[in-house]
Amino acid sequence: MAHQNLADPKRNEYTLPAGLPVLDELSSEQLRKAQLLHEGLTAALTARFSALLRQPIRVWLEKLERDDSVGCLTRIEEDSTLAVLTAGSQLRAAIFFGNSVLLSVIERMLGGTAGEHTSARPLTAVEVKLLEKLLVKVMPEFQVCWERAISDPVVLDEIHAKPEMATVFGSDEDLMTMACRIQLGFCESDMRIVLPVRSIVKMLDSGSGGQTASNHQEMDPVKQQIRETLLRSDVDVEVILSGNSLPLAALAKIKPGSLLVLDSKVDRQAEAVFNQSVRKKGQVLRDGTKRLFRIQDEKPSS
Repeated sequence: MAHQNLADPKRNEYTLPAGLPVLDELSSEQLRKAQLLHEGLTAALTARFSALLRQPIRVWLEKLERDDSVGCLTRIEEDSTLAVLTAGSQLRAAIFFGNSVLLSVIERMLGGTAGEHTSARPLTAVEVKLLEKLLVKVMPEFQVCWERAISDPVVLDEIHAKPEMATVFGSDEDLMTMACRIQLGFCESDMRIVLPVRSIVKMLDSGSGGQTASNHQEMDPVKQQIRETLLRSDVDVEVILSGNSLPLAALAKIKPGSLLVLDSKVDRQAEAVFNQSVRKKGQVLRDGTKRLFRIQDEKPSS
C-alpha cells in the first residue's frame, strides 16, 4: 500500500492502491503509469542481458520510492557501482548496481561459470571497462522507455566504481527511485534506477492530452510503449543439427582436426531452440551462400 513516511518525508514508498491521493507532483494515475513503464523496462533489460550473456538473467521492479541526492547513494548496503546516463541537457539518470551480481556478470563475460554467490568488492579499472561495453548495448531499452521526455539519444555518460564520490543530482532536487532486483543464477542484489521527479512527470504527461472519443478505446500509451519495448528485445536462437555420444576416453583425445561422427545426416530434421526454452523442429536449407532454417511444425514444445 502506498504511504507517506511522516518521520522521513523524503523517504516515501509507492505501490498501486486504489484511490491514491496526489502526493507532491505525482497523482495516483501517474504513479500507476510510472510503475507500468518501468516494469516494461525491466522486462526488456531481462531479455537483452540474457541474450548478451547467453545465460538467463532476471531484472524486476519491486517498488517506487521518493529519494534525495544523499539518500540514493546509501540505499545499497554492499559495495556498489554507479552508471550515469544522460540525454543531452534534457535528462540525467543514475543506475546503482550491487557489485555481487556485477562480478558474476563480468565472470560470465570472460567465459567463466557465473551464477554462484560472489562477495561484493569494488570493481577494478578493467572490470569497469568490461561493464561499460555491456551497458552501452542496453542503452536502446532506456531510450524506448524514456523517449517521451527526451529528443536526444540516451547515452552512458560515466561509470563510478566509488558512487559516494560522485555528484549526479542537485542537493535540493526531488528524485524518484525505481528499486529493482537483479539475479544471475544464485547471485542476487539491488539495482536502483534514479530519475528526477520532473523528468518522470514529463515522460508520463507528454502526449497524454487531447484524447478524443474516436481513439478512446485505443491501447493505453504506456502499455503500448511496454509492448513495443518487449517486441524490440532480442531472443537467442540456436539451431541444433545433430548430436552423438562418445566415451570419456575419446573426449580426452580430441584435438584440432579431430572429426566427430553425428547420428544423422545434416540435411535431415534439425531443431531450433529459442531463448534456451522454446523448441521447433525443421530443416536446414541452403540459398546461395546463406543457410536457412525452415520450421516444419506449428506447435512449440518446451
